Amino acid sequence: MTRLGTLPRRSRAIGLAIVAALLLVGGAACTDDRPQSSDPDVPPPGLADTLPGKAPLPAQRCGKSGNAPATKVVLTTADGVHLAGVRFGGGARGVLLLPQRDVDFCPWWDYASELVTAGFHVLAIDLRNTGQSEAGDKADYTADAAAGVSELKRAGAAKVVLIGASQGGAVALVTAARLPDQVAGVVALSYPDDGLDVTDGTGADPHTPAQAAPKITSPMMLCFTSGDRQAAAAKPQRLAATSPAAVKELVGRSGVSHGWDMLKLGPDDVRPDLLRFLQSYA
Repeated sequence: MTRLGTLPRRSRAIGLAIVAALLLVGGAACTDDRPQSSDPDVPPPGLADTLPGKAPLPAQRCGKSGNAPATKVVLTTADGVHLAGVRFGGGARGVLLLPQRDVDFCPWWDYASELVTAGFHVLAIDLRNTGQSEAGDKADYTADAAAGVSELKRAGAAKVVLIGASQGGAVALVTAARLPDQVAGVVALSYPDDGLDVTDGTGADPHTPAQAAPKITSPMMLCFTSGDRQAAAAKPQRLAATSPAAVKELVGRSGVSHGWDMLKLGPDDVRPDLLRFLQSYA
């Protein structure tokens, strides 16, 4: 005879086995073996100990509030140089920003934030031997730009437009010629010289904007000001004339602004022209 509320010995054994099994399953679900969300600002293993991996977060570096959707990125070029970068936003419409000579990516910050608001996926980088990027054996800046294009596409960009300021504009032009199947468009803000070698003699031609122009087939925009003494050796009209690209736009202003100064409010501001170009080709 069984008392009320008491199970027979066999039933108690079965019940205890079921409870033990449930506890085992429940315990497994609560272990630390579950996939953990990674911090997007922490470089992956192997890159954290590099110069750009150890760099401060982009907002801290650039003296910004940190409210912008900016993420620290570490890139590795084909010749093994580690570069510092910052990603703004995401999506299929990629834009790579290449800085002026001896300047890091920070001056791009405000313009990159504008582009994110307009729906673009933006990556700005420190070129080698600048900012928080490693130096490398050769000053081949096109290798840096190629790494930026690859990173944008790895992160979801279907098309990538290059925008470079001053020396970065020359880098953008030569890279567009070297990677015709990977670049959807190229914009040069005050590239300084048709004969500027941005590859340190690395690889086959092209090395300079003049050599690159006949090989640029993607849509191209060249921005300049008539009073810019820093770009006196550049001949954008002649450069455009030698390119077989179906779309070639010359955007001139009458002032003296150089490089990314053409992205500021004023008579030399070319941001409306750039936005229209990006909306068409990125």
